[in-house]
Amino acid sequence: SYALVQLCRLKGHEIVVDTMCGNGSLGLDACKSFKHVQALNGDNSEPSVRRCFQNAQLSEGVGTSKMQVVRWDASCLPLRSGTVDVVVTDMPFGKKVGTKENNKAMYPGWIEEISRILKPGTGRAVLLTTERLMLDKILANDKQTIWNCIDKRGVWIGGTRAMIYVLLRK
Repeated sequence: SYALVQLCRLKGHEIVVDTMCGNGSLGLDACKSFKHVQALNGDNSEPSVRRCFQNAQLSEGVGTSKMQVVRWDASCLPLRSGTVDVVVTDMPFGKKVGTKENNKAMYPGWIEEISRILKPGTGRAVLLTTERLMLDKILANDKQTIWNCIDKRGVWIGGTRAMIYVLLRK
C-alpha cells in the first residue's frame, strides 16, 4: 500500500479517497506519509468499515480526525462532483472478494464515478487491478477522453500478476 500511496504524488492539503477500502491500509499510509492529507475511506462491507475505523483509531498519528470511514456503494458515491484530489484503490481481483463477472459489470460504472468526483485537470487516480485487459478496454473506449494514463507498472501480488495504473483526470 505504501508504494501505491507514493505514486499518488500527494502534496499539501489534499483529499484522498479509497472507494473500496477494506481494512483501510491505503488511507492510513497516506495520512502517515503526508502530514496535511485528509483521507476518506469507504466500503460496501460493514465488517470492512468497522475494521477500517478501528485501524484509524488505533493508528498513532492518524485517528478519525485525519481519516474518516463510511459505508457506501462505490458506484454511487455520496460526494460532490470535482471535489476530490486523489482516488487510490486496490480494486477487487475477483478471487477473495467478488467474481470476475461482478468486476465486468462493476468496473465501467465505477471508473465513470471516480471521474465524476475527481477535480478536472488535476485529479489523479492510482489503481491496482488484475483486470488489465478490462481496464485497458474501458480507458480506450472513453469517448470523452477523460483520462490520461501517465504510468502503468506490472507487479506481482501473492503470485498473481497485477497492474498499477496512474491516471490523470483531464
